[in-house]
Amino acid sequence: MFKVIPLDNVKPSKENYRTIFRKVSMEELTASVKSKGVLQPILVRPVKGNGSFEIVAGHRRFMAATDAGLGEIPAMVKELSDVEALEIQVIENSQREDPNPMEEARGFAKLIKMGKHTPDTLAEKIGRSVRYVLSRVKLLDLPEKVQAKVESEELSLGHALLLTRLRHASEQTAFMKEILDEELSVGQATGGIRDFVSTLENAVFDTAGCERCPYLSRNQSTLWPDLKKSDHCMDKGCFFAKTRDHYKAILKARAADGFKTFTDEKTVRPLIAHGAKKSARIVDSESKTRYYYGVEPKKYKGQCMKCTEQHAFYMYETKGYNGKGIEFGDICLDTKCLNKMQGHARPGHDGGNGTSSSGNGHNKEMKARECRDRFLRDRVPPKVAASAPLQKRLHIYYMCVAGNDFMPEDLAKELGLGKSRWILSTELYRGIMALPAKQLDKVLSNVLAAKVAKDTDTGALLLMTDEAGIDVSKELAVDKAWLNSNTKAELAKVAKQLGVKLPAKAEKKGEMVKAILAGNLVGKIPSDFKKVLSKKKG
Repeated sequence: MFKVIPLDNVKPSKENYRTIFRKVSMEELTASVKSKGVLQPILVRPVKGNGSFEIVAGHRRFMAATDAGLGEIPAMVKELSDVEALEIQVIENSQREDPNPMEEARGFAKLIKMGKHTPDTLAEKIGRSVRYVLSRVKLLDLPEKVQAKVESEELSLGHALLLTRLRHASEQTAFMKEILDEELSVGQATGGIRDFVSTLENAVFDTAGCERCPYLSRNQSTLWPDLKKSDHCMDKGCFFAKTRDHYKAILKARAADGFKTFTDEKTVRPLIAHGAKKSARIVDSESKTRYYYGVEPKKYKGQCMKCTEQHAFYMYETKGYNGKGIEFGDICLDTKCLNKMQGHARPGHDGGNGTSSSGNGHNKEMKARECRDRFLRDRVPPKVAASAPLQKRLHIYYMCVAGNDFMPEDLAKELGLGKSRWILSTELYRGIMALPAKQLDKVLSNVLAAKVAKDTDTGALLLMTDEAGIDVSKELAVDKAWLNSNTKAELAKVAKQLGVKLPAKAEKKGEMVKAILAGNLVGKIPSDFKKVLSKKKG
């Protein structure tokens, strides 16, 4: 039934989950209502007992009519249950051009909780994928502080969905702070999330129980297909606890066998420090790769593992940038015995029997290497200063080394280094050394250009433009990504500033963006760009 209802008799729905209304958009709607009235009726349902009506759909039109000072509003009146009313609200909201993700999440969750829909039936009802519905509902698992950032659009949906991969609120909040502080793109954040996860392949404990865990990355592939073949634990706290319990069990078993055990970091560190006189960290062939340094006794299994007097085990917790960790290992408390077993003294020790370690073959080689290095550091730099080809080779080398994982594909191919990210410095320079001198200028300019594009701060790039002969104010054109970051109302203003006339049929955001991009945009700078083009502020 169609009616014109006094505004005093219309009440907003208490169940309406939509709370975000963009100020600019509301101002434009209010202005339209003032001049033309409410052109499309709102949908209401009667409230039993008092003759009033509750809004089901059209809250923005109601607010605009109120702000415009109207006394009544056209409405369609329909008898609806709570579930039916909510379903209409959810469908209407999801069919908007840019629905707020948190509002969608609350609406979807309410319908599912009421038993009206499953994720599958709801997805069919709103014309979206099941993954779309599940990903929105997943946002409600985020801490309230994070949800607020998503709702206010300070944090993008792409970033928010990335955060839902993690289990713990503390990690989600910390990662959000890193994203916002460093202004990471979604692509950069996807790489940065590695600091908050653990690789199952590196686990020392039995991972059989992890295979069905929802926080094993490949088990999240319904929401994120790119994780289908991955092997990461998204619950770093659980991974740490299982690692700690694994080593605790080993320590307990070693203590029961009569070995000395240590759990205090302050006690252990001096005992395993490089150059400690009376003790040394020891490893066997199976575990030595876990440590930066250590001595592998020749008779580890035959003799060391039977020595309960001088063979000790340790474990302690660490805390660093990537969270908690565990240090675990073996210690020999008698280096005299260790040196005797090895058949020579360790470098820097006399072996406890009055003989110097200078006769050690390894030590002789080390001393010879140190002598050679002193010679090279003294004689080579002056030669480099006098040689243009050497300077160019070193320039190429240092740009690649300083970038860590930076290696232009065409250069790697030219040097015959393959596609590996990690290349030994000597292997890298050997490839550079093979370049003919006449090619160095071209290679250097290509590497420099690639390095500048990849790593140079954009504030510095802006300062380069004058010397580079680039007039940003005359050559810049807004791109598709920037246009897509605007609302429909904002795009209408942008089009006006750029002198682009939008077609009357361009009602959807995508159509508006396409129409703007079709125009000649070079040198037409929107007002939003004035500050970011200032070379004083960068």
